[in-house]
Amino acid sequence: MGDDDNLDLGTVYGAAKFGSRTATPRILTVYAGVGGHHEPVQRLRLTRGTAQELRAGGYTMVRVRHRFRTYEISLTRYLGLDR
Repeated sequence: MGDDDNLDLGTVYGAAKFGSRTATPRILTVYAGVGGHHEPVQRLRLTRGTAQELRAGGYTMVRVRHRFRTYEISLTRYLGLDR
């Protein structure tokens, strides 16, 4: 197994999108198709674990805030499941 096999795709996506592999932007809203965007029950940061839990709960996208900018992130793309 090479280094690429153990690569955390969330950190790769974070590096590309936010300029840092260690970026953990604050989740403002979660999106679940039918219900649209709504605020999460608790304050959350976008990490691989959080993304997996949200996706398992039926959510598909999140709106996050990082360094005074707002982004809409597909959880599938963040987790690297679109490859």
